[in-house]
Amino acid sequence: MSATRLTQPEQNRVDKAAQVFTVFKECAHLRYRLANTVSRPLPEFVAGYAMSRIYRAAGFKGIHSGAFISSRLQITGASSNIYDNLIVADGVTISTDVTLNLDASITIGERSTISPFVRIYTATHRHGPSNHRCLAEVRSRPVIIEEGCWIGLGALIAPGVTIGRGSVVSMGSIVTRSVAPDSFVNGNPAKVVGTLSDEADWIGPRPLRGEAVQKQEAAVR
Repeated sequence: MSATRLTQPEQNRVDKAAQVFTVFKECAHLRYRLANTVSRPLPEFVAGYAMSRIYRAAGFKGIHSGAFISSRLQITGASSNIYDNLIVADGVTISTDVTLNLDASITIGERSTISPFVRIYTATHRHGPSNHRCLAEVRSRPVIIEEGCWIGLGALIAPGVTIGRGSVVSMGSIVTRSVAPDSFVNGNPAKVVGTLSDEADWIGPRPLRGEAVQKQEAAVR
């Protein structure tokens, strides 16, 4: 007995349904959503003492139990590998309303701080012709934030960027290029505007912008 052949419209519907199912499977991330549901009753910041363990139980084994995650993470990514794509080291602090796109890996080094409303993206799209610039094809590149960094309020880190050890990204900055260690980064697009020293005072580390500026600041004091 021969199998029934589908008409072209029927085959198109079957293909479309299979495509929708595949996208749903890759984007549903049920364990992550369950973790966020379980943690919903926990107040912000108080949740920080438990969130790393909740996410680890959900499958994010790269999150160190010593990380302080202040509230539920907003995680996106059309990949079943999101659970392997997040590395959060010991002593990291992640504040509220932080978005992490995990189409590729995000690594956050020891004692780094991620401020509220920071967005870190690992994926973009290929450019197309003038009648359709943003093509469906996703291209992903990992993001690395090395140890000791401070990513300020509302900053955006673009795909493929490495933030060097001990750097500060000031609030609202949009970082599209990698920066060297101990950089002070500001602006849109962000630029390195100074180099940070190891000394800190009550207002935090100051960017060093050259001997002339330092002398002028000393004279004002």
